[in-house]
Amino acid sequence: MAEIDKNKRNRAVKIASAINSIEGVEIPEEAENLFKQWANGELTDKELTSSMLSMCLKV
Repeated sequence: MAEIDKNKRNRAVKIASAINSIEGVEIPEEAENLFKQWANGELTDKELTSSMLSMCLKV
C-alpha cells in the first residue's frame, strides 16, 4: 500500500475517533484494533466492513 494511502487512512481514523469522543461515544478496543489494522493496510475496506458488522451483530 502506498504511504500516501496509509496517511489518509490514519487521518480518517483520527477524525472518526475525535468525532466519537466529542459525541461521547466510546469505541470498543476490538474496533480500535480493526481500525489500526485497516489504517496500516493489513485489512481491505471490505474486510473492515465485514469485521465491524460481525462485531456489531454479536451485541
